[in-house]
Formats: sequence, C-alpha cells, structure tokens
Amino acid sequence: MTTITIAPKKKIRKQVLDIAGGRSSPEFHDHLLWFTSLSSIEKILDDENLNLLRLIRRRHPESYEQLASFSGTNCDNVAKRLDQLAQYGLVALFFEAGQFKPVLTSDWLQIEVQ
Repeated sequence: MTTITIAPKKKIRKQVLDIAGGRSSPEFHDHLLWFTSLSSIEKILDDENLNLLRLIRRRHPESYEQLASFSGTNCDNVAKRLDQLAQYGLVALFFEAGQFKPVLTSDWLQIEVQ
C-alpha cells in the first residue's frame, strides 16, 4: 500500500529533519508520499495518470508502446507520464528485452490528512 499524507509544509520538514537526525523513525509503510495539499496530489494523480495506473494493473503491458496502444495515447506522452510516476515511486520501470516495462509498486493508495 502507498500512503499519501497531506500535511503542512512545517510538519513535513520537521518530520524529515527528525528522521535524518535520528530523533524519530519513519512509520512502517510499504511506501510513503508527503504533499502539502490536495491540489498538489492532483498534479500527479490526474485523470490521465490514473488511467495509466489502472491499465498497468489490469493489462500488464510489456512496454511503453503497448501501454500507449492500450490507452490510445502517443508513446512520448506515455513515457513522460511514466517517468513522472516513477519519480514518485508509483511505478517501477524495468528494462527487459530492449524496452522499458512499467510495473505498479502498489495496488492500493491511501490518503491520510494530518
């Protein structure tokens, strides 16, 4: 499960500094993302990106090209979006047989407000 936490910037900064300084240990989560607002989450989890995540989960594409075909979107746009999702740890991109294969890192997203 990926937990998306919405918290004020000060709280996020304090948490990161406490963990880095050894004063706190991170709570156990398979994956944890921090955002300061719902609008910042919407930039990552917009309709197109959510559609790609759903397609990866349901269809298990073997490449960017196959995912682009499933989504009806051009390959360059899919590649750009998958790179963004990978930066946030929502997908992993494995290089197999000369092409990148997108794989979900989590089946569930949970939003927590602090």
